[in-house]
Amino acid sequence: MRGVTATPDRLDLPARRRRHARHIAALTTLIGGCAEVAGSVYEPIPAAPPGQDAVAVNLLPLKKMVPSAATLLDRA
Repeated sequence: MRGVTATPDRLDLPARRRRHARHIAALTTLIGGCAEVAGSVYEPIPAAPPGQDAVAVNLLPLKKMVPSAATLLDRA
């Protein structure tokens, strides 16, 4: 009967899965944040009257999200 030995790759598998799960969770959070920011930036454009040339949009949510995206991914 042959025994199964625990190789370093097998021992590292649960840690690798958790690491991958953290990355996937961070990326899905980031994607959701991007969608929310895009909505807040672009929603005023179709709401503007048809003849209006310039539409004021608020870029503050975008400016807040950009630095936090790097932090979110670094923590993952």
